Amino acid sequence: MRAFVVGALAGAPICGEASAADPLPGDWAQPKFDAAGAAYNPFETAISTDTAKKLVRGWSSNAQTRVSAGPVTANGLVYFTSGSLLSALDVESGRKVWVHDFDNARVQTTPAVSGGRLYVGDGEQAFYAFDAATGKQKWRASLSCSAYSVSPIVAGGAVYFGCDDNRLYSLTAKTGARRWSTDMKGPLVAAAATDGKNVFATNNYGVLTALAAKTGQVKWTTKLQILSVATPAVVDGTVYVTDAGAVWAFSAKNGKRRWKSAPLGATGGSPAVGEGVVAVTDSNGVYAFDARTGKTRWTFQTATNLNATPAIANGLVFVGLTEGNVAALRLTDGREMWRSKPGVPAFTTSPAIARGSLFFGTSEWSAGEGQVFRYLLKE
Repeated sequence: MRAFVVGALAGAPICGEASAADPLPGDWAQPKFDAAGAAYNPFETAISTDTAKKLVRGWSSNAQTRVSAGPVTANGLVYFTSGSLLSALDVESGRKVWVHDFDNARVQTTPAVSGGRLYVGDGEQAFYAFDAATGKQKWRASLSCSAYSVSPIVAGGAVYFGCDDNRLYSLTAKTGARRWSTDMKGPLVAAAATDGKNVFATNNYGVLTALAAKTGQVKWTTKLQILSVATPAVVDGTVYVTDAGAVWAFSAKNGKRRWKSAPLGATGGSPAVGEGVVAVTDSNGVYAFDARTGKTRWTFQTATNLNATPAIANGLVFVGLTEGNVAALRLTDGREMWRSKPGVPAFTTSPAIARGSLFFGTSEWSAGEGQVFRYLLKE
């Protein structure tokens, strides 16, 4: 395994200058903004329904291969995985600051950044913490399973992630020591979410489980209608989750069902929850539901299947399309406010919105190539 600094950027922290800073308010530092999994940035003020039309491409960065998981950003850097590489880019220029090569071990998740460290698992039975500023390895935890396909979350000094042995793991964020692991009774293909007290996760068989964050003890389980590939979102005491045909809302305390949405097509992404709206994608487009009642607010039809989780910020929902581009829809009624120029046919990852910028990755279907993009407001 190799970690190397690519270039010394003005003002960029390089080896020996590690920062222990937490992500700044408004940084999109975890797979769905934070460990609660809502994919909602409440701090965004620059990009709005009035200014979205001014978004222009700032830069793009070529990846080693497909970019199948969305980027995150914290403290002036953008992080993403591709092939066997974990890369950090300067947020302003897109220039590579450091790269870690896992020597052909796969890494295809969205990393999580917290407390000056970046957390990610690989396909060779290990989980890592790196200095987020320099790429220096802080610790490596050996596993008896691979954690390359389920993104981690970090909260309360602990890291939570799923592994291909059907278990959910919790490690101490500072040292990598194992806190607990729990058998989830089925494959885990999506990140967990936490409200600080409990951790919520779905298995591929459509079972939603709540576990005590400290011990991993199962508190309750509930069965969805069909299989689920979704990360839950926990907001104000309610857990929102999708299966392959609907959106569900449950009490975070006891798992009691609060509502189930109208039927959907095959849902490909996890729910985004913000400003009283639950937004999801499916085989027909984008759907918005009232977060309290589950009633349909609006729909936005597309010609092709959408697979990525949408993102909500400042009255807009951003959704990745299948032409390597992103659209911004008004959250109140689904009206399209902006769309980036299409590229080649490609899978577009879940977007991240932070500090007046939009970030996303693409995976070109035919050539197996990938890129990461930054869009920003034109002055």
